[in-house]
Amino acid sequence: MRTTGSWLVCLVCLLPMLARGEDSRPQHAMATVESPEIIAAYTVAYRDFSKRLKGWEEKWSASGHQESANQRYASDVDNYSVTVSSDDKNVYVTFELKPFQGRSSFGGVTRYTVDRKTCEIVEHTVEK
Repeated sequence: MRTTGSWLVCLVCLLPMLARGEDSRPQHAMATVESPEIIAAYTVAYRDFSKRLKGWEEKWSASGHQESANQRYASDVDNYSVTVSSDDKNVYVTFELKPFQGRSSFGGVTRYTVDRKTCEIVEHTVEK
């Protein structure tokens, strides 16, 4: 698997906003993007993951149980670290829940394999 490091700043600063459709970009976010395919694949994974988080949040609300602070934290896509790597065929996107209230996460790793050419999700796994 090949990791492309020159666009890491772009992934950290720009892609979440681009995936949400926001036009504003932070002044400090300067990076070279080597492949539009990687951005497109990341965007597909980001949007799918965001939709799943919203679904989980709605499921918790509909269950009638009081949503815990952990659940609220885990349902916000901004509380996840994102790692992106690629090879000639696929882009691999991993969302990992950041520590909550100083404690390590309680799982919360979601991995996507996205076809680099078609931008279709090839595989989606969730570790709990």
